[in-house]
Amino acid sequence: MNLLTFRLTGGLLLVSLAAFPPAYASTVVTINNFSFEDQPLSLGDFTHNVLTDWTVVAGEPDLVGAYNPNTFTQPVPNGSNTAYVNSGGEFYQDVGPLVANSTYDFSVYVGQRNDGLTLPTYSIELLDATTSAILASGIPSPAPGVGDFVNFGLTFDSANFASSVGDNVRIEFAASGGGAVQVNFDDVTLSYSADTTGAVPEPRFFGLMLLGIGVMAMLGLRKRHSRCAD
Repeated sequence: MNLLTFRLTGGLLLVSLAAFPPAYASTVVTINNFSFEDQPLSLGDFTHNVLTDWTVVAGEPDLVGAYNPNTFTQPVPNGSNTAYVNSGGEFYQDVGPLVANSTYDFSVYVGQRNDGLTLPTYSIELLDATTSAILASGIPSPAPGVGDFVNFGLTFDSANFASSVGDNVRIEFAASGGGAVQVNFDDVTLSYSADTTGAVPEPRFFGLMLLGIGVMAMLGLRKRHSRCAD
């Protein structure tokens, strides 16, 4: 909260702006079907290489889809469904242009089933959709336990990728390897905020600062009038 306070001490007017830093708002990036709920599924059901609003890359049946799991000890983090990826599967979504001089924060829940399917070799990447340059990538360490989900986050600064500004940001999940393996994802989020170095404060900062100066001038004028009256 931004506050502007005034107080009189020994006849002096003190104006406090200590609780009033410039505001740099965070902007939430729209991710369609971010928790994979667009396809209503009964418990244990899944879709077959279909994931609404995400582009699926799968050379074989049932590598990617939405899944209403009955194979987790923990509850699904958001809603009822997760996305699943088996070895050889991939899915991604382009979520709008990279904004200059901004810090991006990404998060997703990653889960491991409890029915014997282990985690594959998999990747979580934020990419320049035009050039495929990697903006940020990684996986949770430590990995989620059997039947559990963990929240995983990535952060990057677009100032380090000036040539990618204006290109679409791609969120991509993929798995490789072989055998009875699967990784699940849920509740994908992305936001950004302007870098504080060299950033321009919001207009309300200047508005309230001018208000404070005006109040100081008004009280000073009253004091002079009071002395003249005496």
